Order: sequence, then structure tokens, then C-alpha cells
Amino acid sequence: MKFDKQAALVLRLYKATSEGKLEWKPSSRDEAFQVSFPSFTVVLSVTNQDETAIEVKSDEGDTIDSFGDPQLTNAELIAAPPGDAISWFQAMAELYRMARRTALGVDKALDDILKEIPE
Repeated sequence: MKFDKQAALVLRLYKATSEGKLEWKPSSRDEAFQVSFPSFTVVLSVTNQDETAIEVKSDEGDTIDSFGDPQLTNAELIAAPPGDAISWFQAMAELYRMARRTALGVDKALDDILKEIPE
């Protein structure tokens, strides 16, 4: 199976997330984060095997596609991993980290704490 569309999705999610253009939110599952579009939701999580996984869900909540970094690593893809990533594993792990920081408001929390501590 070709995973070019899935790779393109990761590339666009990575770029938009790094530019602050997506509003990631906590998912109903622990340590999973999601971003919603008009008819679909993308859920990003880490599996028990430390693989980063993406699920595409319909507006009814059905999983219509799912894949992880191993599928992208093992597929013959036109695209290369985004950013400075040397592998799809690294790229998807960084996407997860960025989504988590956004969803949990980490930067705002750190900014608020830093304001409270004298230099």
C-alpha cells in the first residue's frame, strides 16, 4: 500500500503546527491530542511500542484511517520527512510534542511562571 497521502498529511500537520496555525486539543484518551476540521478529526497519540500514530475519524467518530511512523518508514514515499527530521519516527515524535505543548498550553504556563519569578 502506498502511504503518499498519509505522508502529505503529516507534512502539512507538521508545518501548520510549527507555524501555530492549528488548535490542538486534548483527546478523550490519555496522552492523545486532536485537531478538528469541518468533517474529520485527526487524533495523534503514542502507542505502547513508542510509535507515534495518527487516526483520521469521521464526524460520527468512526476511525476511517490509521497509520504510524513504521508504515511511513517502510513505504516508498515521494516526500522526505519534514523539518530537520532524519526519519519519519523523529518527525512524528516532534509533531506529537508540538501538538501536546499546544493542547496543554505549555508555553502560556511557562510565560506566566516566568513573570512571577524575579530575574
